[in-house]
Formats: sequence, C-alpha cells, structure tokens
Amino acid sequence: MIIKVENDTIINIYSKTENKLLNQRGEVMKHNKSLDGLIKAIKEDRLVLFIGAGVSVNSGYPTWPSLVDLMAKRMELQDVSSIPNYLQIVPEYMFLQDSTVYHDMLQKCFADRKNMNNDILDALLEWNPAHIITTNYDNLIEHALMKAYKQGICKEYQMIACDEHLIKANK
Repeated sequence: MIIKVENDTIINIYSKTENKLLNQRGEVMKHNKSLDGLIKAIKEDRLVLFIGAGVSVNSGYPTWPSLVDLMAKRMELQDVSSIPNYLQIVPEYMFLQDSTVYHDMLQKCFADRKNMNNDILDALLEWNPAHIITTNYDNLIEHALMKAYKQGICKEYQMIACDEHLIKANK
C-alpha cells in the first residue's frame, strides 16, 4: 500500500495486491505517471525510504525547532528565534549551563514509546522497502520495524548507527 499524505490527510493509496491507485474511499483513480517510478521500485525491491521527523511528529514527538523553543523557555530566554543559528546555539548554551538538565529534557522528550501506533509509519513499512534512512533521534522506526517483522509484514532490517555497524553489516 502506498499513501500520499498532505497536511496529515491521506490523499491517495496504491494497492499492491490490486495494482491500482485508489482514493481514500477505495475508488479506482486515473493513472498517475508521477507514481510510476515509486511503484516500479516497490515491485523490484529497490525502494529506499528517507523517513524524517514528520513521521515522528505524528506520534507526538517534538520537531527540533519546538524542542529548542522548550529549551529556551526552560532557561527563561526570550525571542530566541531572532538569534542567527538559534537552533544550534540554544541547545549548546543549555548543555554548557547544565548538561544534566539538557540530558534530562532530551530523555523526557524522546522517551521510549514502544507501544505507540503510527498509521503513516505502518503504511510505509507495508511497502517493504529495500532500505530505510533516517536522522530521527527517537526509536519509533526501530520499534515499528520490529513489530512489523514479527507480524510478517516486512523483512528484518539491520540498524546502522555508526561506522562500526556499517563495517559489520550484511549486504
């Protein structure tokens, strides 16, 4: 199943079993050439997904700018968005002021959410992509992959988080 999402609303769906593009109501839609490459990649097991923070936000995790705003508020800083590079400067400042408070805040914001459901992520995993690339800080994707693998929805993936993992990775 392929979904196209705009403003958290599912616009259309591709059914792998029916090989047709469907709208939300399950009605067959006219052929859409822009999806041909995506459909071909899925069929040929060559799909690589880059999953960004939007998927995590869907499960209640903060965006980086909103997290930085929370940090600024915690430190009682005002109008930080007017500071050039504030998205980098505010976290560094907080860390230098009190690294324990910084780490505690990150732990609370990115607390483990093993049982969190995310419809967008679940639908993406049904495509059974060849690879998934992310820079997300949370482990939502890892938990969803494990759940999908146990349910037989997708294959097992190797996590590569550092150079050492890359060296030890299978094909």
